[in-house]
Amino acid sequence: MALEMKTHKDIAAFEAKPMFGRTWRQLAALAIMFVGGGAVFFAVATVALVLAGTSWDVAIAATLDGAGRPAAEALSTAGTAGMWAMFPVIVPVAFWAWARPMGINPEEYAQYYFRHQLTSKVINYEDTYAHVPAERVGLNAGEPVSVDAGTHGPSQQPAGRKRRSPARPRRSPSERPEGPPRRARGGR
Repeated sequence: MALEMKTHKDIAAFEAKPMFGRTWRQLAALAIMFVGGGAVFFAVATVALVLAGTSWDVAIAATLDGAGRPAAEALSTAGTAGMWAMFPVIVPVAFWAWARPMGINPEEYAQYYFRHQLTSKVINYEDTYAHVPAERVGLNAGEPVSVDAGTHGPSQQPAGRKRRSPARPRRSPSERPEGPPRRARGGR
């Protein structure tokens, strides 16, 4: 029987959940959504009620009476307008708190995403040993070209590499020169 110990996939990705099973990021997002979203909702709903010619207390009283007065319909319209205005405020905050694209935080993912989208995808490799025409080096077409005419320095050999002597051709076993016959293993 082997000993087993459960570990997290990546210890750096662990986030503590101090209250209500939510991380600190999620708790902060809930606070921002409640305060910011509530402020936007009540601001837009108040403007919609003022434009309808009523106020909060009159519209709420008309709604509680159950009568189909214009003030009750104005409260319904103001609530709908407030909700539509609130969503663009709270959705990015919710994405920031709960979304994990590719398993990382959204702000870290955004850096990688925009770097990938804004950088060039084509990598051009220049040939180190490319033939350089005499015209580019500065020679006239009629002049003789020396061995080093195409080089841009002492040597085009990459740093750290030594020049090797040319390899000797390998011989197959049938091409070996005939010599004295080999003796048997016994030494005789």
